[in-house]
Amino acid sequence: MTLSKAAAPGRLFRTAVVGVLCAAALAASSTAVAAGPVPDKEQSPPFQSGKRAPFCTTYAGPHQKAMEKHLRLKVDGKQSPGDCRALQRYQQRRKIRPDIGYAGPVTYGTALLEQAHRRADPGNKCPNSRVKVICVDLSRQLLWVERGGKVTFAARPVRSGAKGYRTRTGRFQISWRNKNHYSTLYKSPMPYAQFFSGGQAFHAHLGSVYVPPGSHGCVNMRPADAKSLWNHVTTGTSVYIFGRKPRS
Repeated sequence: MTLSKAAAPGRLFRTAVVGVLCAAALAASSTAVAAGPVPDKEQSPPFQSGKRAPFCTTYAGPHQKAMEKHLRLKVDGKQSPGDCRALQRYQQRRKIRPDIGYAGPVTYGTALLEQAHRRADPGNKCPNSRVKVICVDLSRQLLWVERGGKVTFAARPVRSGAKGYRTRTGRFQISWRNKNHYSTLYKSPMPYAQFFSGGQAFHAHLGSVYVPPGSHGCVNMRPADAKSLWNHVTTGTSVYIFGRKPRS
């Protein structure tokens, strides 16, 4: 691994840790990025691999119940013709392909995105502070910024650590930043990296933030969101991470 010119020599150890913990997740996403435009292509049911997808699948996806609830359908986890048509219309409006009515992770992730674009509720656990605090709710996979109890950076969807690579909870500060961070070990860019706990950082993720199982400990953000956060905070900004990531 090599350091960028902007990085100080004393940061060598932290940079190495970053490459090990974070870049693998970005490298893994490269296939999804190359496969087509965002949002990433939805998976097809396994039994249909290599075959032309039917107009409307009769099989329930892994997020069937969640999507039934989101679309205000009967919540039973079973795929009915009416469920499939409703899911298919939803996929067509959101440009998710293939639009066969299968409740996979990209369809569900898009629904989470719609829920995430809202003001953080008053009942959150982020501390009331006179200075800016980056708040991360792992339970809802959301990030926002508060100051004096008021939201200054609206809630955005994130992807935290997968099982075995959990994102640490507690109080931190942004210790250093590297706008064009790059891991030569995995040949993976980590744009707008802002480190808050050892090798764990907020940074742009080049694939979908909804594709399971998660990162290697970093808090992944969509590129536009990571850039906006970079412009909104700076070194020394407080960070508070709480909650527990739901099972994928």
